[in-house]
Amino acid sequence: MKFKILFLIVLFLVPLSAKAAVFYVLPQSQTVYQRDTFVVSVGLDTEGENINAAEVKIEFPVNLLAAVDINRGESIFDLWIKNPEFSNTQGSAVFIGGSPAGFRGKGVVGKITFLAKNQGTPNIKFSGDSQALLS
Repeated sequence: MKFKILFLIVLFLVPLSAKAAVFYVLPQSQTVYQRDTFVVSVGLDTEGENINAAEVKIEFPVNLLAAVDINRGESIFDLWIKNPEFSNTQGSAVFIGGSPAGFRGKGVVGKITFLAKNQGTPNIKFSGDSQALLS
């Protein structure tokens, strides 16, 4: 008999404020099942300031989640210092990008596809050294 274990993802994120922005993820909570994949959008709100670059670092629990893809499509940035990357060993994902024209408003930096490995409530958070730089 097959059954699925309910896997509730609650992103215990107090949005991280940077020098010129607030980082957030969407959706902030989601119910998925073990072995399901789901997408998290990493967003940025400049709070009315004009920025031209950001370094966004995400941390996730490797016992509960595995990153399977990272995508910069539909990003507010068009230049990348290095391609977005993730590590399932370290439980991290990094986006380092910018835009010569700058950006003001709310937008998506990138997206991460996760695999729900085990039952639990993972805490996906921003690293304290994530930053947005004013134009």
